[in-house]
Amino acid sequence: MAIQTAITFEHQPSRRTKIVAFRLTRDDYERLNALAHARGMQVGEWCREISLMFSRNPEGDCFQQAITGEMIALKDIVMNATYNFASGCRITPNVMTDIWKEAERTKRTKAQNLLRQASADQQGAPPPQGMREKR
Repeated sequence: MAIQTAITFEHQPSRRTKIVAFRLTRDDYERLNALAHARGMQVGEWCREISLMFSRNPEGDCFQQAITGEMIALKDIVMNATYNFASGCRITPNVMTDIWKEAERTKRTKAQNLLRQASADQQGAPPPQGMREKR
């Protein structure tokens, strides 16, 4: 049995004139309902808030970007240090500083691109122009 929920996409209650509706299985509805009630909200109100929050920032919030950026920087540092070591290069403090600075310089952009790509993948949409991973 499907349950229908309507949400709107306007900020002021008096201006909410558009409706977005979707059907859910009972299990999906119950899961959303539990999340909404945990925040003290009705399921439609919670769905509206989550949808609007995501639409304003599809590449994640500050915390998601920071954590993702740090993980990417760590991966880049390990990968570059390992490559230099395996190639027989001597890893001096200067080389390590250069590796660290490059990871710091690029981590935010890489994190935003990765989160934006993940968002597009979840939605089944092709990534925006310029967001495809470079190889």
